Amino acid sequence: MGIYETKTGKVPLPELSKKQLALFVIAIIALLFLLFFAMALSEALKPRAIVSSLSPNPLGLSKQQSTVLKVRVFNPSGEAAEKALVRAEPIASDSIIVFPPAHIIPKLGSNEFRDVIFSLRPNPSTKISPGSYKIKIMLLLGGKEFTEEVVLTIKAV
Repeated sequence: MGIYETKTGKVPLPELSKKQLALFVIAIIALLFLLFFAMALSEALKPRAIVSSLSPNPLGLSKQQSTVLKVRVFNPSGEAAEKALVRAEPIASDSIIVFPPAHIIPKLGSNEFRDVIFSLRPNPSTKISPGSYKIKIMLLLGGKEFTEEVVLTIKAV
């Protein structure tokens, strides 16, 4: 017969009062909550695949003016990506010209970033009105697609 065995063959369990049992259950729930919170926080702290900015924004309504769309692309995967494609295009409008329409990044290592620049200007062959215009940025990286939208504001001069 072993040290922890009784004559019935069962391992004796410590007797817990209701208060001790409640504290034990609360501790387990708190531990699970902290684990879930840590996992959610780690996802939130991951860098985004696309970060963009427009300068200047808002843009005055004149055909000579243009704005620069700076896009920083980041490879959050654990592997290097080849021929990453970055595209920028206006959504539902032909009043804005984006040049160049796309950039190809030959190689983007794991946890590395690259900056690409697009030039945006009013289309001289169409009438542009003051307002906001959405620009969609797409990144095709290792078979995964990431998107972000940025808003260009056109103001009357």
